[in-house]
Amino acid sequence: MKTLKTILIILVATQGFLFNQNFVFAEDDVPAVIINEIFWSGSSLSNVDEFIELHNTTDEEVDVSHWSIKDAAASGGDLILPASSTIPALGFFIIANYPASNEKSILNIEVDHVSSSISLANSGARYELRDQEGGNIDSADDGSGAPFSGDNGINASMARVPGCWDGGLEECWFTTSVQKNLKTDVTDLATPGAENGWIEPIINLPPTAIIKGPPTGEVNIEINFDASPSFDPEEGELSYLWLINGAEYASTEIFTALFEYPATYEIELNVDDGELESATSTQIFIMPKPAQPYTPKTNDLIINEFVSYPAGDDEWIEILNTASQTIELSEWSIWDGRSKIATLEGELASNEYSIVHLPSAKLNNSGDQILLKFGELIINHITYGDWEDEDVSDNAPNPGQSHALARTPGANEYKITTTPTPGSQNIITPIPEPEPEVLVEENEPAQTKTVSEPEPEIIAAENEFIAQTFPVGTILINEFVSDPPSGAVEWIEIYNPGSETVDLSLGWTIVDEKGTATALEEKINPDKYIAIFSPKGKLNNDQDTISILDPSNKLIDSITYGYELPSPPRGTSLARNEANDWQITHEPTPGAKNAITVPEPNEDEPPEKEIKDKTDASNEKSSAKNSNSQKENSFIATNFAEIDSWQEGQSIAISGIVTALPGMLGSQYFYIGDNYGHGIQVYNYKKEFPDLEIGQKIIVQGELSKISDTWRIKTKTADDMVITEKENILPHPLTTDSIDEEFYGGFITLEGGVTEFKNSYLYLDDGAGEIKVGFGKSKALENIKLISGDQIRAAGIIVTTKSGYHLETRLPEDIEILNQTPITTQQNNNERGYSNWAGLIPMAILMIIGIANIKKLKKFLPKK
Repeated sequence: MKTLKTILIILVATQGFLFNQNFVFAEDDVPAVIINEIFWSGSSLSNVDEFIELHNTTDEEVDVSHWSIKDAAASGGDLILPASSTIPALGFFIIANYPASNEKSILNIEVDHVSSSISLANSGARYELRDQEGGNIDSADDGSGAPFSGDNGINASMARVPGCWDGGLEECWFTTSVQKNLKTDVTDLATPGAENGWIEPIINLPPTAIIKGPPTGEVNIEINFDASPSFDPEEGELSYLWLINGAEYASTEIFTALFEYPATYEIELNVDDGELESATSTQIFIMPKPAQPYTPKTNDLIINEFVSYPAGDDEWIEILNTASQTIELSEWSIWDGRSKIATLEGELASNEYSIVHLPSAKLNNSGDQILLKFGELIINHITYGDWEDEDVSDNAPNPGQSHALARTPGANEYKITTTPTPGSQNIITPIPEPEPEVLVEENEPAQTKTVSEPEPEIIAAENEFIAQTFPVGTILINEFVSDPPSGAVEWIEIYNPGSETVDLSLGWTIVDEKGTATALEEKINPDKYIAIFSPKGKLNNDQDTISILDPSNKLIDSITYGYELPSPPRGTSLARNEANDWQITHEPTPGAKNAITVPEPNEDEPPEKEIKDKTDASNEKSSAKNSNSQKENSFIATNFAEIDSWQEGQSIAISGIVTALPGMLGSQYFYIGDNYGHGIQVYNYKKEFPDLEIGQKIIVQGELSKISDTWRIKTKTADDMVITEKENILPHPLTTDSIDEEFYGGFITLEGGVTEFKNSYLYLDDGAGEIKVGFGKSKALENIKLISGDQIRAAGIIVTTKSGYHLETRLPEDIEILNQTPITTQQNNNERGYSNWAGLIPMAILMIIGIANIKKLKKFLPKK
């Protein structure tokens, strides 16, 4: 009996030596064997053509029999190396899905171990190389997000940086850029069985941008901004880009700018050495041009008309400003032929009149001299009647009693008029000729000689072409469309709130933010609107400034949108409401009074019809249609980037791309979203929708609400949904651990292995977690059955219910089969799968070995 026990102990010890032998050596924490290269992307010949390469870092052969690579098999299983697996000193060991002879393999080198169970994840991977006792030898990747390196687009492998021994660090990996031991007709990039194509990177430091320029300046004076202090540490050649308030202006080292309007401007400089770039910015405050001391010119102010011999006591002199600027009058005075008779006060605008009333008997009735002085400088004068000066012959006529002497256009000529016009345009009405004489001859009736009455002569202002200045607000920007529907054009509407007609053709312009001017060409009557279609320069959809300038280039009105004021979405306008506030309207009204209307938000039940009487009592006949117009309702223009600020009950307008049509997931709603996995459900109780297609860009207006934590916008009619254009929509790739409320209702894609399969749904595990994927409505897997371990890619909408969220597919193409587990036998129910007998084969072999060993040991037992 002792002999038997001894033999059993020897056998156990021998087995431990034979099957648990470990030849792993480490020197200075260098693993004896490392995971050296991972070809996880699939190849150009097959998306399951993948391999892992191990590398022996020692000078001795290493036995890797029964070693394992954790998570390298299908469904996150372990990949086991077969018995008699060895790696020569400083050599390589390749594990691949296919042998090199297979037409689906890109390899041109013998594979050490072929395993169809190899499955390398495209995200959330972490591989661990373990010896036969389970000891951790090396690792690769960290299990979070996409792999450290490699490229799924060009089929490039993830390779180890030489001498970098911690495979859990991203800096120890790089994307292969060369080919070694691959078939000659493939474009894939990998180096199986060879040294990795590592090229030590050349470190290029970014350049430094420096602006040299003044902090302040004046309008219409050139200012230089100098980028020459900028430098590149490697002394490379730099390129330059200058921007003012975000708009590109120049690409030279020295940038000369001229600013037309006073403001604070943001100056940005970008420098680029061909690989890296940097930017810096500064601000410059542009001040108005300082007022220059006024230096009068001859005839800036003129004596335009006067009455020297009134019927009563009111003598007066009319002064006209013929200059192009307003003149301050405190230094001006009026003199007669002997002394000062009046001092002027206040200001006189260009082309305006000032009436100076004089005490009686200041001006001589028979003749005098009138001088208009600035200080001691005579600017304008007139001598009339019998006033003695150097030459009486050139005196103007004496106007006489009750008449005026008025200036006519031309060389300072004055005429008598019987129609004085103080404060307005001169009218020359000559003194009537005497009554005709009556000629009487004997025996003949009396005859008269007819004398025709002279026609009044209307004298225009001498400087009628001088640019006139108007008060701020004379003309208002009232409404505009910056993003018109397809086939339409941009337009800007202006409004005259005053009581006088304004001739816009005398130099009025509309200017955008870049200074592009559109000349106006019409007269605009009081309380009237004019729409300017297709203004020059085009309005930016997102942000711009619109200004209106009078003939003297004075800013009369301006609006900036895209900052504090919203940018109107496509097909809508930004308009002044009755409170003079700017508001987006669904009903643009070019050339007419603004109508601020938007579709009302919908409810889950059909709302009663609401009518608001908007009849204008002063215009009842022409605006009868407004009496039944929709109720005015303001809304907020928003986008998916502002989802965190949304509030239930808000009325919003949002633009998105159609991701799921009505009827795909529900008959009363569809989904829109963006290319970043965000989305919202668009609901209509009455199922009133426009003709929709997946990929259409659409503007939707309605009221925000939530259904099972998913945002919903409730609409009233199909008019609340405006289709604008067609745009590509791509599902946003996610992992299960990154799905949260931000992506509810969004269009996303997941990739992983099947863990459970039913008639209308399956469960998918992407390595980070498990999620239910519904395909009953889409019939994406009709007549196709999957088993545990099959690899798929699923796209669809994140749908929420009271019990949680899941991924719901929309179309058959939303599920793509990437890799299917090989079939070993056929089940009775015709489903794919392995035979239950397969697991009994190893057990049977062990039982046979055990029985044989027992028979051999019997001879050592003592005989009875």
